[in-house]
Amino acid sequence: MTGRWTGRLGTTAFILAALALGRVIGDELPRPFDRLNEPRDVEVGIGATAALRTAEVSVTRVQLGTALADTSSTLTTPGLWLVADVQLTPTDADAWLATWEVVGADGREWGRTRPLLDTCRITPPGITQTCGVALEVAPEALPGARLRLATQEDVRYDDRAVVDLGLTEAHVEQAGDEPLEIRPFDMVGRP
Repeated sequence: MTGRWTGRLGTTAFILAALALGRVIGDELPRPFDRLNEPRDVEVGIGATAALRTAEVSVTRVQLGTALADTSSTLTTPGLWLVADVQLTPTDADAWLATWEVVGADGREWGRTRPLLDTCRITPPGITQTCGVALEVAPEALPGARLRLATQEDVRYDDRAVVDLGLTEAHVEQAGDEPLEIRPFDMVGRP
């Protein structure tokens, strides 16, 4: 009878040890579905077009400055304003620029801090729009920074343009205090 209890106790201990080891190993293994819900990044440079699932998008110009002209006042920042001119052409359905953020070379992300800092609108397929977006960014994050743009607010399982802005320390040092303007919305027709 004692042999049975010893055997059961040994089996129980083995099962508990295997479960604990499985838990430790399982937490360290990659989760295969995590990669599937990440956005598909389409990397381009200034002036190049990123073909996304719902639109073609490009950044045609980037400016840096300490002030931004608003409709009724001038917005200043302790960092720098990054103002980007964007061109967007929806492909299969109405689309607009839903999200944009700057990612510094160190991986920090800089999103919208104030409302109404873009002029982009929804447009029908095949019609190209020009518009602009603005973000406040810490100066030290700008050299080597990239601008991420998407036509969906939830970018899981979707495309996202990642634009290398080509910014250096010299660009940051040359940023002036003359108020920058966000490019107004305009529909320019077919590309």
